[in-house]
Order: sequence, then C-alpha cells, then structure tokens
Amino acid sequence: MVAWEFNSTIYLYILASLVTLVAAWINWQERNQPGLIKLAIIMFLISLWASFSALEVSAQDVGLKMFFILWEGLFTLLFNTLLINFICEYFEINDLPRHFFPVLWMITFGFFIMGVSNPLHHLAYGEVNAGPFMKDIFVPPHGPLFSLWTVYQLILLGISLFLILLVIRSTVGWQRNNAVLLAVGIMLPYSSYVVYRLLPENALGINLMPIGFSFLGLIISGIVFTDLRRVVVQQTEQLRTTIRGLEGEIYTRGLLEKHLFEVQDTLARQMADQTQKLAGLYEMILLSGKSLPLQSVLEQSLERIRITLDCSAVCYYESTNEMNLLACSVSNGIEVMEGSQLATLKFEWLPNNSNVIARVDGRVPDDFPAEIRQAGFLTCTTKLVRVQEQDFGIFACFWELPHKFKVEEISLIGALSDELGVILQNAQMRELTSYDATQHERRRLARDLHDSVVQSLHSLVFTADIARKTAETKPDSLKSTLDHLSASAQLALREMRLLLYELRLVSADEIHFVEAIQTRLDAVERRANVQAKLVISETVVWPHEWDRELYSITMEALNNSLKHSRSTQVEVTVEGDDQHLELNISDNGKGFSPADVRRGGLGLSTMTERAERLGGQLKILSSPGSGTIINMSVNMS
Repeated sequence: MVAWEFNSTIYLYILASLVTLVAAWINWQERNQPGLIKLAIIMFLISLWASFSALEVSAQDVGLKMFFILWEGLFTLLFNTLLINFICEYFEINDLPRHFFPVLWMITFGFFIMGVSNPLHHLAYGEVNAGPFMKDIFVPPHGPLFSLWTVYQLILLGISLFLILLVIRSTVGWQRNNAVLLAVGIMLPYSSYVVYRLLPENALGINLMPIGFSFLGLIISGIVFTDLRRVVVQQTEQLRTTIRGLEGEIYTRGLLEKHLFEVQDTLARQMADQTQKLAGLYEMILLSGKSLPLQSVLEQSLERIRITLDCSAVCYYESTNEMNLLACSVSNGIEVMEGSQLATLKFEWLPNNSNVIARVDGRVPDDFPAEIRQAGFLTCTTKLVRVQEQDFGIFACFWELPHKFKVEEISLIGALSDELGVILQNAQMRELTSYDATQHERRRLARDLHDSVVQSLHSLVFTADIARKTAETKPDSLKSTLDHLSASAQLALREMRLLLYELRLVSADEIHFVEAIQTRLDAVERRANVQAKLVISETVVWPHEWDRELYSITMEALNNSLKHSRSTQVEVTVEGDDQHLELNISDNGKGFSPADVRRGGLGLSTMTERAERLGGQLKILSSPGSGTIINMSVNMS
C-alpha cells in the first residue's frame, strides 16, 4: 500500500501550480497575439512541473518519487526549448539559421525519448534501493546521460540569455526594460536552486526551484500583458487620433462638398447664361443671311444685342456733320427723342481704337458721362462697329444699375460688334446688288424692247408706208403687203406680251413648277395665238427641289421658241416614273441647225448646266424647216 505524506511545502507547490495554470489559460485566451500560444504551453508545463514536485515530495514510495523526478526533468527540457521559440517570436528575431529550430527540437526529442525510456536502460538515473531518504527532496543516483542532459539544459539557458542580450543591445526604452526583466526571471529558478544547494543541509526545508519557475512564468506573462496593454493604449490613442483626423477630414470634406455644390450651381448658372448669350450670337449670325432692309436689320440686331447682354437699352450711333458728335439712328429698350440726353454721343467718350470701353458710375476713375447719368443709367459700354477697315458706326449698351463686367462678357460684346458689322456690310451689299440687278434688268428690257418690239414697230411703220404707196400705185398687190403687215404686228404683240409677263413674274422659289408653266402658257403663248399644251404623266415623280431648275430650263426654251421660231404650236411634256424623268419642249417653228449656233447662244449653255446639276443630259433636236425639240433626261436611281 502506497503511503503519502502531506505538509505545508506541498500546499505551496499546489498553489504555484494553480496560479501558473490560470496564467496558462489567460495566455491561451490571447493566443492570436505573437508568442502567446508558446507562452501558454510554457505556463502549462510549469504548472505540471510544480504539481509533479508536490507529488514527488508527498510520495513515500521510492519508485513514485523516481517517476515524478524523471518527468520534472522532461518538463524542464521542453520548457527551455519552448522558451527560445517564445523569445524569437515575441521579440521578432528572424536572423537565426534556417535549420536552427529543427535541429534544436530533434535534440530535445532525443533526450525526451531517452528520459521516458530510462527504466529500461538507466542511463539518466541509476537504480534506487529502498531505504531511508530525505522527506523534502529526493536525489537519485545520476547516470551518464544525466551529465549530457544537464549540459544541454545549460546550453538552452545560455541561448535564451544570449538572445535576450541581443534584444537589450538593439532596443531602448520599455522594450529594453522588458528584456532585462525577462533575463532576471529566467535566472530566478536556477538561482533559487543554487542558493538551496549552497545553504546548510535542510536549512530552508523546501526546494524553491518550483516556486522560481512559477515566478518566471508570472514575470513573462506580466511582461507580455503589460506590452499588450501598452499596445492597446497606443492603438486606442492612435484610433482616437485617427477618429479626430477623420472628424476633421469629414468636416473639411463637408465644407469642400458644400463649396463644390456652390461652384456647380455657379457653373450651371454661368453655363445657362453663356448658352443664352451664344444663342443670341447665333441668332445674330442667322440674321446676317436674311434679305431685309437696312433699317429693319438694325432694329432686329439691336433687340438681340439687348436680350443677349441683358441690358436696359441699346443705341446705334452714326457720324453727323458735326465733327464732335454722333447721332442715334436706331435704339431698342428706350425711345430716344431728338434733343434728349442719349440723342447724341460725344467722340471724347470713345476709345482711339476699337476696344470695348465700359464705364460704371463710382467704380472707375474715368469721368462718367453726365448725359448718361441724367438719362437714368449708371453703366454703359461703347464699341466701334468696323469690318475690313470700314467704320459703320458705334453701338452703346446701357444699364440702370452698376454692372460688373467679366472677361467673357467683354469678348462677347466684341463678337456682337463684329457680327453687327458683318450684318450691316451684307445689308449694304444686298442693297447695292439689288440696285445693280435692277439696273441690269432695265438695260436688258431696254435691249429687248430695242431688239424686238422697237424693230417690229419700225417694220410696221415701214410696211404701212409701203402699203400706202402700193394702194396708190398698185392696188392689186396690196394683199401681200397687208399680210406682211399683219405678221409683223403679231410678232410685235408676242414680244410685248412676253416682256409684260417677265415684268410681273413671280420667283420660281415661290411657285410650283406645273402651276408656273401653266401660268406662262396661258399668259403668253395662248394670247399670242400659239397653241400651247402642257402634259404631265401620272407616273412621273421628282423632288420638289428640282422645280426651280426644271422651270428655268422650260422658260428658256419657251422664250427661244416665242422669239425665234415663229411657231404656231408648242408642247411641254414631262414623262417617267420614280426612277427616270424626261422633259420635252417642242414646237413646229422654222427650226435651225444646232451646229450653226455659237457656243452659249440661245441660252443653251445655261440650260445644259442646269440639266447637269440635276444629274441629267440636255439634247437639242432641230433642223431648218422641221421645228425644234429640247430634251432633258435624268436617271434618278
């Protein structure tokens, strides 16, 4: 029967075991932190070592004591090896040789196996005979392996201290203090054992090495958790700093977003304003292409300028007989009466070049014109209207309130001035062109009257004179003379009707082709006793844009027939479908030889060009005495 003897030493060992076991459990809860898994295992081994020490002291059987002593040595071996691993991982020592830890653990497990199998070979501890022994500690006889075991334990202890010494040399502050404290803790259990062995026999009555190991475990745990607390505090402070920075960034971002929204709103308003101004400039450009009287062009231009610049009034000034004054000829937004403040503009208000001059009452050093202030305006701009070194006049814009001019607005005023100059130049050129066209048409009508009607009238007078003399001398031959007189009168009548039709002719752009030709045949050919016929096929179709060219070709052919062919019948036919069109103008007149007609004669070149613009061809079929056919064919596919 096994006998156990319990004393106060046993309770102290058990208390140390429980404390280190709790510390192992706490470390295991934080196993995600670097090195704490190994530290938890170390604390668990220390707890087992203290428990086995308590059992070894209390056991009265030599075999049990020997068993517990053996496992105490094995726990110490594992503890020292794991301690090196913990130091390297906790202090982040990564420059050891690659095979260091595998070799270390191979040696450790070799000693561990030899220790577990000691009852078979007794190389670590020799055989123990039953007999009296000390109650507080039992020292068995040591075998040859025990010395190697002890040396290896000291080597492991030296490696741990050497690694800690490297940490102490390479760190400062709290990290160095922790390394020093860890070195002291590692030496504590071994120092307590040495003190125990050096004191007189049984002076303490207890081996303090288990207590030393427990203190070592608690010191290591304290170092680690102090570091964790310090890290948590630092991270918390960093988090607070980060939060404060984020709050400041959020506030700044809020201000930036608010400013961005304001800028976006401002840009949107500016974009809408610029779009409106560009639309006004575009309307000015469109206005330059309209055929309107000069006064109407000016009025519409000033209205668009006033709307585009959002000003109160716009006036256009032209030079007067007085060298120092410009007179307002057109205004918009205000009625300028003769003798009023804005009726004249003084030259000294204007620049010496064509730049825009803007004046705001009370904001610029220039003297603000008193006449403009008296008219109720506090801001004005003036700009010379000029195109290709030709001065047309001055336009001035007025505002009732002070107005702040932007760079793009000044540029817009310059662009409006340039466009106004183009509009005025175009209107002026149209008037000159219209006058030239009128003079040209008058000369043409005079030429036609001279070439046709006047000559016909001379022929009538000459024939009538011959008829009078024939009636007196040769009454029998009077009939042929009267026939000639009648023919000349008919020809004069045809020429006169054609001229009258051309005088009241409507533009080809304003009338349908079929209606225009039918009107022409009714107004001219039929009244001139020419049988006229218009035939339009039901299957033929053509674009409305072709009407003008078809009309011009047909009119030129009809005019030639009426003036030169002396025909009594004329026919206009349009045939074809949606793929092909054929236009024929035929008469039964005297005909001619196309080869004898000079290039461009009878308007043939003009008709040919018009046919080619439609993608067709023009043919002339005629010979003397057999009438004439003008044929135009177009393939629309």
